[in-house]
Amino acid sequence: MTYYCEKLPVAKFVSFPNCKLPGEVINLSHLSTDQSYLYKISEVVISGHCPPDVALLDPGTLCKSRWLTCANRILRLYISTPKPNLKFQSIVKYILTVYSPLWFKIRFNNSIKDGSRHLFDTIQSTRYLPPNLRKVVDASIQQNAYFAFPENILLSMMTDEQPGVRKLAMDRILAAREAESEKTKGTVRYLPQYDWTSVAITVPPVLRDISNAELISSSTQDTTVEWDFIKFPCHTVARTVKLVTEAASLVCGPEARDGHIRATLKSREQLPKYATKKDFLKSFGLESTH
Repeated sequence: MTYYCEKLPVAKFVSFPNCKLPGEVINLSHLSTDQSYLYKISEVVISGHCPPDVALLDPGTLCKSRWLTCANRILRLYISTPKPNLKFQSIVKYILTVYSPLWFKIRFNNSIKDGSRHLFDTIQSTRYLPPNLRKVVDASIQQNAYFAFPENILLSMMTDEQPGVRKLAMDRILAAREAESEKTKGTVRYLPQYDWTSVAITVPPVLRDISNAELISSSTQDTTVEWDFIKFPCHTVARTVKLVTEAASLVCGPEARDGHIRATLKSREQLPKYATKKDFLKSFGLESTH
């Protein structure tokens, strides 16, 4: 039914007032059509009221490699289902409690320095699930826990809003640097959320060019420092999945898929890059009408 859900009339549906979207999304014009739809339809289900114009919007094409449009269509189907069963309601609640809020947090806080915070939010937001479902989710989190590595947690700590947290990170990084120079393991203090004594601390790679003096200075300031390190994104997986899925549908065999992926990435490198759609239109001497 999700294939034609946008054609169904809106029914009286149960809202989820305890769910909340992040406040980062201020201007929906910064989002694509599908992304904007996710925000709008999430607000609809949370509030229990669907404006007529939202009911007429297209939730996007269902695609195996795009969870966003899948979530869009599930929520659109939900508001057209008078008596959804408990399983359907649990899926909708998961989207509104975990998927949608985290999606927008990552969308607007997409630096590598934010990765560990997003991982923590993922763990925290899924604790409401019953044990059987939490076990499934936890297995997925553990398999994708790159940002649980100490060096990534330290990077997030060094860019935290709280000076005390930055000071803790600075102490550990300086100890790790000293240990590296002496070819010995540094001793670090225990942090309640992470057993630092059970792991070998290494310096976050993106901070290797930051001097000790800069680290010490940043940890004592009242405001968060804007670091001038390489801007790695923390959300490249979705793009990679889409590209691999596309290659699998176009060519056969591992060598052909590898060649297609490499050629696509090489082509993207040679194409001009634009920060916004407005910049793209300007390059052709056009102006956006939106």
